[in-house]
Amino acid sequence: MRNLRHALDQAKSGLISTKPELKGLATSSQNYDDIVQLFTQIEEVQSLPEKLESQISDKRFLAAVDVLHAGLRLLRRSELEDIGALSDIRAYFINQETSLTDILIEELHDHLYLKSPYCSDRWKAPTTEGEANTSSCTGNRSWERPIYSFLAKFDPLTPVVEDASRNPEADTFSYIQLLIEALNKMGHLDVAVHRIEQRLPVELFAVVDKTNADVDTRYPAQTK
Repeated sequence: MRNLRHALDQAKSGLISTKPELKGLATSSQNYDDIVQLFTQIEEVQSLPEKLESQISDKRFLAAVDVLHAGLRLLRRSELEDIGALSDIRAYFINQETSLTDILIEELHDHLYLKSPYCSDRWKAPTTEGEANTSSCTGNRSWERPIYSFLAKFDPLTPVVEDASRNPEADTFSYIQLLIEALNKMGHLDVAVHRIEQRLPVELFAVVDKTNADVDTRYPAQTK
């Protein structure tokens, strides 16, 4: 094996020394390979916006963050940095980072403050007779709210995985967990906390106001 390797090295040296034009051909071949690879990277970058918008439209936000980061990483490569034709798509990804953060925060806000239609049953007490017998809303026993059930099964060590076969909002608490994980992957969790904190007084006032209105509607005689 050693002798064979030595013979190959000698043959290679002989070809380069006796036929220097072969060295030029090898260099040209490498240059062509680099150009083909560059075009492949450009095509990959150009295909990502459609994938990103599709994931956002389907509310597959973890996948959307992965696509966004992949695009930004590709555009930061030295061989792509100076290509002027990519300036528009570079601006697109930068803008989408801000836009996706805003979308995630709005989705989180809607589920935290029960603004989403998927939250309509979150705090409703059991209504059937069987449920009422096993989980009374009055007396010594209290109805177990859905958040308690979610927290009882929650395992922080289990990675959040998106299931493309079902509506991500169907389980509102799992959806909140997914949104938080997506914001964390983007490094913008602090932005979300700050914005939600700013909105808290307004939302609390709205809850109190709506509660008063509901009481007035249900018990008009007692409120006069």
